[in-house]
Amino acid sequence: MDAKITKKRLGLLLSYDWIKIVGICLAAVMLWILLFTMIATRASSGQTFEIYTYTGLNFYKDELGTLESLQKNNALSNDILDLSTYDLTDDTYKNTILQAHFSAGQGDVMFIADTQDSKNEAGEITDYGDLREFLSGYRLDTLSLDPTGTDLVERDGDEEYVYENFFTLCQGYLEKFFFDESGEPDYENGVLDKQKAESNFRSRIEKDKRYKRESQIVVGVEKEYARLENLREAYCNVKGWVLDESGNSPLSVRTTLVPCDMDGDGKIDADERLEGCFAFDLSNITNLTEILSRPDGGDGSTNVSKDICMTILRGGSVQEPDMRYEAFTFLNYIVKEYAPDKYDAK
Repeated sequence: MDAKITKKRLGLLLSYDWIKIVGICLAAVMLWILLFTMIATRASSGQTFEIYTYTGLNFYKDELGTLESLQKNNALSNDILDLSTYDLTDDTYKNTILQAHFSAGQGDVMFIADTQDSKNEAGEITDYGDLREFLSGYRLDTLSLDPTGTDLVERDGDEEYVYENFFTLCQGYLEKFFFDESGEPDYENGVLDKQKAESNFRSRIEKDKRYKRESQIVVGVEKEYARLENLREAYCNVKGWVLDESGNSPLSVRTTLVPCDMDGDGKIDADERLEGCFAFDLSNITNLTEILSRPDGGDGSTNVSKDICMTILRGGSVQEPDMRYEAFTFLNYIVKEYAPDKYDAK
């Protein structure tokens, strides 16, 4: 049988079977894409750091940097696999977006300005300021930021809700790994118990596709030690700054009177306000306007950091306690990078 490939035979094959050939090639490409998609590491909610920017702010995310640059500068740990930003610039759809994202357990931090309420000629409030507007509807999606650890309790008729305190949660987490010489938890001056840290790390990466071999786990354990040390330093710094009453601290915590229905009658009266700490005040960070600014400062000023705050969202990491505290290292980095004149590690 003459099976010799000739130019004529090759031409006839391509003339009649080119569709089949193209189809086979496309199927092979799709199969490879599907295969890589199935075996690739997918970021969980805790491994995704999500930044929201409320209306009325300019956020220069390119100036902030990429995930890789933030990790290199210890702003985020190596366990964060995805960095996402959401600009809520459209008033029309912001509530739709927030409701959808929060119900799905998304969100880590939100930049928002604590602007003044709008009032009519009679002195009655017609619109709440941005921070109070946000908290009036989404306070249950945020964490309390009282650095003293005091519980914040909201009462709605006969029911009550106790807000989780971000400082208390992080301190409790660190006390699982740092101990003094007598074996008592000491997150400030204690030594990292590497055995506990490694055991906890191995337990939470059991299904993580990045750690298939023991050699990879060994490298990961060393990074875990560094992550915990970095978190401890950031937490102590942030707590020290917000408790500093010198007036020159780069950070403070704002106390907000949040409009809410306290008696459960279905309406918010003028005297129904929940007093709580829900936002870090960033406006004293020297060069904050390099990454965040208000185009309208409310007093004729432009491109200012006046009253810019950051809230901590409950987010999906509530189910992944090891990933809940990246906001502390992120905030520590912002101060270090944009207020070096006020950065004083505690």
